[in-house]
Amino acid sequence: FHMNSVVRQLHEQGTDVVMVDTGNSYEGLCEYLGGKYISYSEEKPITMNPFKITKEEINIEKINFLKNLILQIWKGSDGVVTKTEDRLIGQTIEEYYRSYFTGKIDAPLSFNSFFDFAVARIPEIIKENELKGIDTADLNYQLRDFYRGGSHETTLNENMDSTLFDETFIVFEIDAIKDDATLFPIVTLIIMDVFLQKMRLKKNRKVLVIEEAWKAIATPLMAEYIKYLYKTARKFWASVGVVTQEIQDIIGSEIVKEAIINNSDVVMLLDQSKFRERFDNIKAILGLTDVDCKKIFTINRLDNKDGRSFFREVFIRRGSTSSVYGVEESHECYMTYTTERAEKDALKLYKAELGCSHQEAIERYCKDWDNSGIGAPLEFARRVQKAGHVLNLPTINDTK
Repeated sequence: FHMNSVVRQLHEQGTDVVMVDTGNSYEGLCEYLGGKYISYSEEKPITMNPFKITKEEINIEKINFLKNLILQIWKGSDGVVTKTEDRLIGQTIEEYYRSYFTGKIDAPLSFNSFFDFAVARIPEIIKENELKGIDTADLNYQLRDFYRGGSHETTLNENMDSTLFDETFIVFEIDAIKDDATLFPIVTLIIMDVFLQKMRLKKNRKVLVIEEAWKAIATPLMAEYIKYLYKTARKFWASVGVVTQEIQDIIGSEIVKEAIINNSDVVMLLDQSKFRERFDNIKAILGLTDVDCKKIFTINRLDNKDGRSFFREVFIRRGSTSSVYGVEESHECYMTYTTERAEKDALKLYKAELGCSHQEAIERYCKDWDNSGIGAPLEFARRVQKAGHVLNLPTINDTK
C-alpha cells in the first residue's frame, strides 16, 4: 500500500516508473494510470533481444551485461565463476560483435547467432591459449535451452515491444516464474536492461522498483552488476529501489549489504516493533542513529489519531534526515491500491454494470461508499457483492 502511494506520487511528478512485481500488487494503479501491465505466461513470455545493438552502442557496460547474462544461464544463481571462465565469455562476446560488424557473420544479431558463433569459437580459444578445466559440453548444454528449438527459445531472440520506451508507467508481473530457478533471474535481468536503455534515452527522472524479485539476483555472480546498476542510475537522473516484507532478507546477506544498502540514500521502514529486542544488528547494517531508532519505535504507537481518517505510519530517512510520516490516502486511492479480492471484485461489478472506465468506476464506487456511512472497506465491498449490482446510494443526509 505504501509503495503504491510512493510510485503514484513519483509518477505525478513526471517520473517514468518501471516495476518488477511478483503478486499483482500494482495492477490497480497501473490500470488507473493507463500504464502498461505485462504479465508473464507460457503463452506470452516476456522476451527481448539483448544482442541486437548498433556498433555505437558497444561499450564495456553492454559487454559486461551480456557476459553476466551468459554466466547466469551457464552457472545458475549459486554458481562459482573462475577468472578464466569470466574472461573467456567476455572475449567471445567481443569477437562475436567484431565478426558481425566486419561482415564475417551474416545472420541477424540474436542469442541464436551468438550461440552458433560461441559453439565454434570457444573451443578454438581454449586450444589457442591451452586453457584447462573448462567444461564446454556443460556450457553448450545449458545455453541450448535458450537456443532455436529450446524450451525458452523466444526469451532472448524476439524483440521487446518498442513502444515501451514511450510508456511512463510499466509493471512487469513475473509471479508465474518465481519458482523457476533458471528463468526467474534471467527475466529479471532482461527487465533491468530495458530500464537501463530507457534510462539513457529519456531525459526526465526515472525509477526502477524491484519487489521480491530482487532476491533472484542478489547472488555473488550478480553483485558487481547490481552495484553498476545503482551507480549508473545516478548519472542519468534515475534511481533504483528494492522492496521486501522480511527485514532478514536485507540483514542476512553480505551481497545485499555491499551492493544495495551501501548504494541506497533513502531508507523506508514500516512497523519494526517485532524486531525491537534484536534491532542492534539492523541498526548497524542500515547505519541508523539512536535518534532514528527512537523515531522508528514510535511508528503506529502514538496517540495521534483524533480528527484523522485511518492511517498507518512509515519511517523515511533521506541522507541524514529522518522523520515518521502518516500514509493517509483517500478512498479513491485505497480502491486503486487494494489487493483484497472481495474489494477488487466489487469494483469490477461497478465497472461492468456501468460500462465505464476504471477511473470512473472507482469514483462512483467511492461516492457510494462514502454515502453508505460504512467505514470498513471490506464490509462495504461485501455489501456490494451481496446486492449483486451498483448500489447507487443517496447521501447520508438523505438516508437519515
